Amino acid sequence: MTDRRLARRPRGFVLIVALFIMLVLGIVAVGFMAQAEQTGRTALAVSGQQIAVMRAEAAAMDAVRAIRGNQINPGGLTARPPPDGAANCANVNCIMRVQPPGPATVPLREGGGLQWEWVVYKSMQPGTTANRYTIQANGFYGYTNTAPNFTTARVEVEIDIGDAFGSNATEYGGNSGAL
Repeated sequence: MTDRRLARRPRGFVLIVALFIMLVLGIVAVGFMAQAEQTGRTALAVSGQQIAVMRAEAAAMDAVRAIRGNQINPGGLTARPPPDGAANCANVNCIMRVQPPGPATVPLREGGGLQWEWVVYKSMQPGTTANRYTIQANGFYGYTNTAPNFTTARVEVEIDIGDAFGSNATEYGGNSGAL
């Protein structure tokens, strides 16, 4: 009888080992799923930032086109506006244009939401020529500026009016909102 009892004891141990292996595999699977979700969120944020940068560059090109096409005349500008120039832009200190937002029913990647704005003001850098102006262009990704995925990008360009080759980028950066 002792031989029969010894033969039965190892069978219960195999069940415990199998349950432990299943537990470890489950924890590993949950870890992979969490990492995949985080990677997806990061990819979405980077994609939104790229769209915001493209919109900021489009805004800067629109401002250069408006100046060189004589649609606006920055010749009367005398001073740089406050740091948040877009919010406090007065016609005496700067010229501003805002692209109307796309419809809220259109996906952000297809042109929905906030687009871009630009501000032109007199360059106050020491040693600059009298006809040098700064274009501050902001691109956006998001339906409103309070949206959880709202992202901005800013491009600043110095341009000499009357000089076909006088522009150079002085700042290129952005700010992403929380996911």
